[in-house]
Amino acid sequence: MASVEQHAEVVVLGAGIIGSTCAYYLAAEGRDVVLIDRQPGAGLETSFANGGVLAPSMSDPWAGAGVPGYLLKSLGREEAPLLLRLRAIPGMMGWGLRFLRNCNRQAWLKSTGITLSLAKYSKRVLDNLLQTLDLEHDRSDTGTLHLLRDSTSLKAGFSLADVYRSLDLDCTKLDRDQTIVMEPSLTAVKDTILGSVYYPDDRSGDAQVFSRCIASAAEDLGVRLLWNTTVRHLDVQSDHSVVVEFDGKKLRTNKLVIALGAQTPFLGKALGLKIPIYPAKGYSVTLPFGDWNGAPNLAIADMTQKIGMTRLGNRLRLAGTVEFDGYNTAINPRRCEMLVTAAKTNFPDLPLGPGRIDWAGLRPMTPDCRPIIGRVGSSNVLLNTGHGALGWTLAAGSARIVSDLVAGRTPEVDISGFDPNRF
Repeated sequence: MASVEQHAEVVVLGAGIIGSTCAYYLAAEGRDVVLIDRQPGAGLETSFANGGVLAPSMSDPWAGAGVPGYLLKSLGREEAPLLLRLRAIPGMMGWGLRFLRNCNRQAWLKSTGITLSLAKYSKRVLDNLLQTLDLEHDRSDTGTLHLLRDSTSLKAGFSLADVYRSLDLDCTKLDRDQTIVMEPSLTAVKDTILGSVYYPDDRSGDAQVFSRCIASAAEDLGVRLLWNTTVRHLDVQSDHSVVVEFDGKKLRTNKLVIALGAQTPFLGKALGLKIPIYPAKGYSVTLPFGDWNGAPNLAIADMTQKIGMTRLGNRLRLAGTVEFDGYNTAINPRRCEMLVTAAKTNFPDLPLGPGRIDWAGLRPMTPDCRPIIGRVGSSNVLLNTGHGALGWTLAAGSARIVSDLVAGRTPEVDISGFDPNRF
C-alpha cells in the first residue's frame, strides 16, 4: 500500500488558466503549494487555444429564453453554431433539465449581473498584477467590438448594450460609419455591416502563454509543479486533511483546491460530490498572418455569425461554435472551416498560409452558467471551476477569492452567487 510521501499546505488540481493563477496567488502569500496536472505543462487543455478575450462584455449566460428552441432546431445540422448531438442527450439529462430551468429572462438577468461583478473585479485584479509582474502574452487593452450585420442581431446587440450599461459597464453603440472609424480593417465589407457596440474595458491575450508564465512565476515563489501526474483518488481524513493519491504515491494537504474544469465531476465523485458541470466543446483556428497589414486592432465578436476574431501578435485567433457531444474532443474539420469562412466574410484578403492550428476544447458549463467558487460545506475542499467560456476573463478574480478563503478572509466581491452548495 502506498504511504504518505510528503505534505503540502495547499494542493491545487489542474494547471489551466484557473489553477495556475490560483497557485500563484496562494504562493504569493507565502503558502506551501503543490500544483498538479496530467499534462506536461500549464494551459494545455481548455486554456490552450481559446478565443483570447478577457471580456466582461460577455458575462451574459448562454442559458437564454430562446435557447431551448434553438437547440431543437440544431439537431442534425452540422453547420449550426450551437449544436446538440442526439448521442449526447442521455448523458446530460439531469444537467440539461437544470439548464433549461435557467432559460428565462429573470434567471438570465440575475446571472448576468452576478457574473459581471466578478468579471469587473477580475479585470482590476489582473491589471494590478500586470503592473508588477512582467508576463508577456500578446496582451492588448484596446477593447472588443461586437459586430452586428442584420436587423435581428442589431436589435439584440443594442438591447444587450442597454443591459450592460445599466450594470455600469462602459459601452458605445455605433452606426456603420462609426464602426469603420473604430476598426478601419473592416472597410472592404462596410456595406455588410449595420452597426456595432464597442466595449472599451475588454482585454485580449494568449491564455495558454499566460498560464505557462504564471505557473513559472508560481514556481519561482516555491510552488512544486507535478506534471504528467494523474490523480487517482481523494480521501478526506478524520482531521479534515485530504490525501491525494497518484502514481502509487500519497500527498497529504490541509487545503485542496479543485480547478479541473470539465474533468471536475470525476474526482468530485471520490469525495461524494455531485458537481453539475457538463462539457461544451468549442473550436478555434489560429492563423499566422506574417506581413499581412489587414489584421484588426480590436478583438471582434461577430454577433451575427457567432465568431470571435482576436489578434494575438502576428496571429489571428478565430473561435466560436458550441457543440454538446459529451467528452468527445475530436476535431470536426467542418466546424473549423465554418470559422474560416465566417472570418473571410469580414476579411476577404485574410491569408491562409502555413502554420494554421485547428483546435477543440471542452468548456466546463454549469446549469446557470456561473462558476463554482468556494468551500464545499465545512470541509477543507474548495472548488474553483465551471467558468464556461469565461475562464480567461474570471481567472485572476477567482484566484484572489480562493486565496482569501484559504486565509480566512472575506473576499472583496460578493461570492454568494458562486456557492458550490447552490445546486
